This record gives sequence, structure tokens and C-alpha cells, in this order.
Amino acid sequence: MDKVLAVIAVIAYTAVLAFVAVRARVAREFVEFSLARRTLPLALVFGSIAAAYVGPGFTIGFVGRGFQSGFLFWGIGLAYAVQNILVGLLVAPRLRSLKDCHTLGDAIGQKYDRKCQILAGVISVGLCTGFSAVWFVVHSS
Repeated sequence: MDKVLAVIAVIAYTAVLAFVAVRARVAREFVEFSLARRTLPLALVFGSIAAAYVGPGFTIGFVGRGFQSGFLFWGIGLAYAVQNILVGLLVAPRLRSLKDCHTLGDAIGQKYDRKCQILAGVISVGLCTGFSAVWFVVHSS
């Protein structure tokens, strides 16, 4: 029975990936590709965001730390989940109301001005570079 359930899960996952690939291939403009004309089902959007945030490495590491540290990581995990729900309820509708925005920099530029948009880009690149450097240092030793 477990093998049948595993095969069904793999087939369903493959079907969802094929659906996303077919939808992406029909995109002719950037807005169709990046936002899918805002027509993707909520479950698909939520699933892809959750998979991006909470991958297997995060989950396994988090469970391991929770086993070692106890309830502290239970509280952190709960706060992380609540944060994602609050962002979805409070921030996402405001971002969705902006027109012609494909990135966070676009949203900041539309809400404020071009200087703020450039500053947001510089900060984003700086943060990504810093995170990459820290990751490299931690994993190289």
C-alpha cells in the first residue's frame, strides 16, 4: 500500500510540474512569465513559495536543531509560519495593487522614487553578496 501511495505522489508531482512547464512555455511577454497574468491557482502559488522557503535542507536542519535544543526551535518555527501568513494577509494585497511591478525594486520605485529604487537594488545585491560570502566561509571550513 505504501508503494502505491508513493507512486501516486510521484505521478501527481510530475503532473503538476508538467502543468507549470506548459503554462510557462506559452508565455510570450515577461508579465506572462513572471506573474502568469495572475491566473495561477492559490495552491500552486503557495506550494511553490513554500518549497522555495522551506526546502529539505532547512527542514532537516531545523528538526535536528529542535531535537538538540527543545522548545526554542518549536517557537522559532511557529513564528516563521505566522510571519509567512501575516505577509500573505497584510503585505501581498498591497503589492498586488501596484501595476507593472515585477520586482521589489519596481514596487519601491513606484511607491517612492528612482533613487529609492536604485538604493533598494544596491542593498539587495549587497545582502545577497554578504549571504553568499557567509555561506562560503561556513561551508569551506
